Order: sequence, then structure tokens, then C-alpha cells
Amino acid sequence: MMRNERDDKIDFFRGLVISDMVLVHLSGYFPRPISFVLESFDFAVEGFIFLAGFMIGKHYLAKYRKDPIPVIKRLIGRAGKLVVIQYIMILTISLPYYSFFILKSTDDIISFAKSSFLFLNQIPILHILPTFIPLFAASPVLLLLLSRDNTHLLLLASLALFLVGCYDPYIFSIGDNTIFPVILWQLYFVLGSVIGKKSNETKLSDYNRIFKLAATFLVFCLLLKYGSYFDSIREVKAQYNIYPKKFPLNVYGFMYGSSILLFLYAFTMRFWSFIKTGTLTVEVFALFGRQSLALFVIHAYFIYLIQTVTQLGGGKVIIDLLLLSAIAGIYIAILTLDRWSNTKRLPFAYKWLFT
Repeated sequence: MMRNERDDKIDFFRGLVISDMVLVHLSGYFPRPISFVLESFDFAVEGFIFLAGFMIGKHYLAKYRKDPIPVIKRLIGRAGKLVVIQYIMILTISLPYYSFFILKSTDDIISFAKSSFLFLNQIPILHILPTFIPLFAASPVLLLLLSRDNTHLLLLASLALFLVGCYDPYIFSIGDNTIFPVILWQLYFVLGSVIGKKSNETKLSDYNRIFKLAATFLVFCLLLKYGSYFDSIREVKAQYNIYPKKFPLNVYGFMYGSSILLFLYAFTMRFWSFIKTGTLTVEVFALFGRQSLALFVIHAYFIYLIQTVTQLGGGKVIIDLLLLSAIAGIYIAILTLDRWSNTKRLPFAYKWLFT
């Protein structure tokens, strides 16, 4: 069985991404200034798609070149396991929640279940994992092109799909309009795979230049998104309709999301020798990164628990206590799973689904 070699830098970066996702999903319960900052710098889905592609280029490409069959089996298997995890979450989260609070009849429940299992509806939080299923299923094509050094062809094909998606983001939708149309968001995946491939050839000294470019790009994109506070920039934005959008993603939204990701990636790589000296902070984020898929699933249960108590009329004090309990519970659960992993005590079902 193939296993990923752990990279502390990547685990740390992945931990930042999943922490951002948890905070964004809880942001509605925070004071407005905090929630505004969290929502403005939300890079969670972008980060996970980018990192999924990054590992294709950095980790799997070398193995694919030696023996492609086990790699293809593992990646297709990963897509299948995500389907299983999604079905478990449907049965234990969305179906009970919607049946109790929203659906009015047995026919409604049956219809909802069918739509959910066929990925035809968009349920908050549960709409995220299905985005990765076609990406992993298509990853053998990426590996084939990367292995033949057809990087430019891969990027051009991905960009062409993205531009088609900008014209009609729901061209392949057969149910509800998807929150994260794959035709658009695949560009993060492909970009990640190319950067992952290049990272094996990138030296530490190269990250000085990359970091400066990433920082400049981030400042430019911040002005692109929030420049309306300046009269001259506001006029240009209005004249050329330059408004970054995430739902659905447009060119400017992709630029903004990419700028945050590339800055954090370059920052992590450039300053890792300093970052890793903050042992406790780094270890917490690395812990979250190592168990990011499990953390995503666990946090979904806590989110819906809080929503359930809110729907039942729970007051602010109860909700605040639940928030604290959720954060503590997530940390304890992930720490326990990580320790079990180190001592090889993980249940078989967990190992099969999450490793």
C-alpha cells in the first residue's frame, strides 16, 4: 500500500487551510468585525484544491513515472473513498437535520435522499467534498501530461476550461447549480500540480524571489478587491467591471484567491527555518494538517450540532459554550486520532477511509 511521506512544511500549510475553514464556518457566531476579516481572507477551499493538486505533482508524479498502475489505483480509490465518506455524512448529518427541520413529508425525505446520493443538491458544508471526486478521478490525465513534460499544454487546457466556465459556470450541472463548479475550480488543482512538480526543483534561495513576487501580487490583488475606497481605483473598477467574485468564481476572484495562496505558500517555504522554531504553534497546525480530512468531517458534525441547538432556540450563552466545546472537542478528537496513528491503534474503518 502506498503512503504519503510527511512533510512538516506542507502539513503546516494544510493546517492553516483547515483552520481557516473551521473559523469561516463558525464566523457567523463571531462579532461582525472578526467575521468580516475571516470571510475576506477565506482561502480554505482554494487551499485544499491547490494542495490536492500540489501533492499530485510533488509526491505522486515521481512514483507514477516508476510504476503508474499503483498510483492510478490509489487516486481512483481516493475518489471512491470520498464518495463513501460523503454518503456517511449524508446519512448521519444532512438527512436527519433536514428531515427534522425542513422536509414536510416522507416523499420529501425520499426525494432529498435521492438528490443527495446522486450529488444533485447543494447542502452547506456537505457540498465541499464532492468537488474533489472528479478532480481525483481526472488526476491520471494530469500525471500523464506532467510525466511527459507537457506542462504548457496542461495549463492551456485548464485555462480554456476555466474560460468556458466563466461564460457558463453551470454548463455541466444536472442538479442544483454547484457552489464550486469543477470547470472553474479545477484551475487551482492544475496550478497546484504544476507548482508541486516545480517544488522538487526549487532551491531555498529561489524562494526569496518567489516571496517578493507573491507579496507584490497580493498587494495588487488587495487593491483590486478593496480599491473602491480610493476614488481613482473605484472609477477604473466601475468602468471595466473589475469585481472579484467567488460565487461563481471569475477571473478576478481567481486572481485574488491565488494571491493569498501563493503568498502563504511562498512565506511558509521562505521562512520555514524561523516558523518551525515556534514549536507549539507549528505542531498544532501540523497536527491539523496531518489529520485534515478527519478534521473536516468532525467539524461538520459540530457545525450542525450548533445549528440544531440554534434552531431549537438555544440562547447566546448556550451557543457560546457550544462554540468553545466544539473547538476543544475538535482538538481533542484530532489529537487522539493522531496519537492512535503513531501507535498504529487506528480502527480499520478509519485507516481505510482516511489514510
